[in-house]
Amino acid sequence: MSTNERREELLHLRLDRALTDADRDELDALLRDDEQARRRAGELEALSETLGSLGAVEPPAGLTRAGINEPLKVHR
Repeated sequence: MSTNERREELLHLRLDRALTDADRDELDALLRDDEQARRRAGELEALSETLGSLGAVEPPAGLTRAGINEPLKVHR
């Protein structure tokens, strides 16, 4: 796993509140030492807050579980 992939994994684990103690220590060190990681963390936090502020949306009428599992049909 690359450094960037690990950074993304740790940041998403933090958003999901799923960090282990070892993950938390690793992320704390990364955020302390890496400006890019701090910037990315801020971006993801802002996105999470924005999405959280939208609230729940009712699904469209007629949407069924089967419809969700069907492949999207593209009309040309």
